[in-house]
Amino acid sequence: MKFDNESKEEYYKFDIDLSDEEAEFLIDVGLREIKKDSEALINYAVNFILQKKVDELKQQEQVLKEKIKNQKN
Repeated sequence: MKFDNESKEEYYKFDIDLSDEEAEFLIDVGLREIKKDSEALINYAVNFILQKKVDELKQQEQVLKEKIKNQKN
């Protein structure tokens, strides 16, 4: 795996009220369409994995900070 170019993309996120039926419909459409976009899927997977690793490291850092704090006391 080789990373080439990094680009920042702007997107908008907004809250909407949906019925269960509307939500299911949109989920079905989204899943069907996203499967066709391999670039988007790979990007999502990489970001998901990186975020999990960052969260894991932050948790480990917090544990270490607590241990250091307890040793000083």
